[in-house]
Amino acid sequence: MTKIYTHSGKFHLDECLACSMLKYLPEFEDHEIVRTDDVQDPQEGDVQVDIGGEYDHSRLCYDHHQKGFEETYDEKSEIKLSSAGLIYRHYGASVLRLILINGNCKVNERYLQIITKKIYFSFIRGIDGQDNMIPKYTPSVVPNYCSVNCLCARIDRLNPSWLETEVDPDSRFEEAMQLAFSEFSGQVLSLWKNWILALDLVHRNVEESLKKNRKSEILLLSQPCPFIQHLFDEEWKREICGQFKYVVFESSYRSEWIIRAVPIQKLQKSNRVPFPEAWRGLRLEDLQKVTSIKESLFVHKTGFMATAANQRSAIKMAKKSLLIFKQSEDNENSQEIQKY
Repeated sequence: MTKIYTHSGKFHLDECLACSMLKYLPEFEDHEIVRTDDVQDPQEGDVQVDIGGEYDHSRLCYDHHQKGFEETYDEKSEIKLSSAGLIYRHYGASVLRLILINGNCKVNERYLQIITKKIYFSFIRGIDGQDNMIPKYTPSVVPNYCSVNCLCARIDRLNPSWLETEVDPDSRFEEAMQLAFSEFSGQVLSLWKNWILALDLVHRNVEESLKKNRKSEILLLSQPCPFIQHLFDEEWKREICGQFKYVVFESSYRSEWIIRAVPIQKLQKSNRVPFPEAWRGLRLEDLQKVTSIKESLFVHKTGFMATAANQRSAIKMAKKSLLIFKQSEDNENSQEIQKY
């Protein structure tokens, strides 16, 4: 029987996920997992994962611990690959395709290419970084708290403790593989069903908005979806980066419309045009007095979003907020000129 070799002793997330990805593929599903520190006389078709001190895809050797190993996912990534990253680089697209097919998703090759890269940078790269002991934060940044619920920590807790002398570590490794792959496949299906399928919707809505007004700063979504990264991509492709200030869409949960200020960058809390300070934290009658918009409902205290009773009022709020922002900018510029 052909085998997948990996090291014995304490297991980590990278080889758990690497082995589970291989076992998911038809060409490796019948391979036996062998945890050892001494691979003797490997046969043709055997795979070495996180062991052996060698990386050679042609010989199915996928270790990253050896001196001189500098492999990264692509030229944009500076983080060296772990065994999970190595297996993903060579087999990731095939694993994702099978996950999607088994999840009753219609696989589009263009989307598959996009999500394969997205999964690396949103999921696998963190595993590579952690296994290679690359700090998540720069030395000058001190985290406010530590998370004990991340996937790495959950895998780590499956290792037998020093008091569990009767536990079979290989059965725990099997359990860790299942946990790692469950999280991985869940992320793949969630991204496909929620994020990747929003790509065309945002593209169409941006196209429609710019046809009506090529300088439009308010994007109307035909339905709510994850839009931020897709909107940034659409702006970049059209060379209009930063043009859209608000996105308006109907709520999925309540009978109201949401106006979302577009962030400056994806993970930043600051927005291109936050709602006016005087509106923030107000709701219903108090807000309507300040905005003079009868159906305005609420503005978040940080100014990143607002709600209105209908689409017309939502767009009114966005337009009025934009006008106030531009008037404020004009006043500031005028004051600067007067200084000189």
